[in-house]
Amino acid sequence: MSDPRADLSDRERLLVDAVIAHDPGPNPKFHRANGGLILKQAMTAAGVWDEEQYGLLGDMDLPTDVPGVWYADLIALSRRPEDVRLVEGFGNLGVDGNPPACPAYVKFAPTDLGRSLLR
Repeated sequence: MSDPRADLSDRERLLVDAVIAHDPGPNPKFHRANGGLILKQAMTAAGVWDEEQYGLLGDMDLPTDVPGVWYADLIALSRRPEDVRLVEGFGNLGVDGNPPACPAYVKFAPTDLGRSLLR
């Protein structure tokens, strides 16, 4: 099987890897990763995280600031077609022109396809 991450950008790969790293098991009802933690891990891996500036990601001017762009990509990953989706999003991800909730209040988990990358 080819790597389903092959068509992803470097930023998207880091986000998917962060979601997978925070997944302790296949029961997403109880095991969902906080969006803020995922962003922090992925952005730290990319060398763009600034703890003093971003803190808990509570005040973001989406989608123009750096974490906002990463957050928009994470949400977009959760909206990919089901047959290629690696990440599921839970909570207020924004709809019909309304912005998503703060990343700390949104959860993400790998899909079965995303989880298969661990094997």
